[in-house]
Amino acid sequence: MKRIFFFFFLSTVFGEWTAYGQHTKRFKEITKNLIAIDTSYNEYYYSNGALKKTGASIVYQRPEYTYHKDYGRIITYYKSGTIKSEQIFDNFGNILDATFYHPNGTTWWKSETLKIDCDLVDFNDFLLKKDML
Repeated sequence: MKRIFFFFFLSTVFGEWTAYGQHTKRFKEITKNLIAIDTSYNEYYYSNGALKKTGASIVYQRPEYTYHKDYGRIITYYKSGTIKSEQIFDNFGNILDATFYHPNGTTWWKSETLKIDCDLVDFNDFLLKKDML
């Protein structure tokens, strides 16, 4: 457990410095006033006790709603315990990198985000719109 937390900590700290080259200047300008109020590390389990999902979430408070987004490295598992997917999210819940695996462990899909931008002019609309990217 200490090992998992240590790797989570490293990926979170170093991810802050290296993972956000995909954000355009316009995206950074729109989201600069959006500040997280909390982050937490979560573990979810199947009913059989096997690990289902590990990773962090980040929380944004707006007047109309509290938003919870995946953040950092998220790992999902099959019920057998083998890794199903590894995904990396930015601090707004946008996926930066993803790898999905077959139950036998072979890779079946990889994705990397090259650019994150949006057409919004007001950051208050950022969390409300689902198709803004």
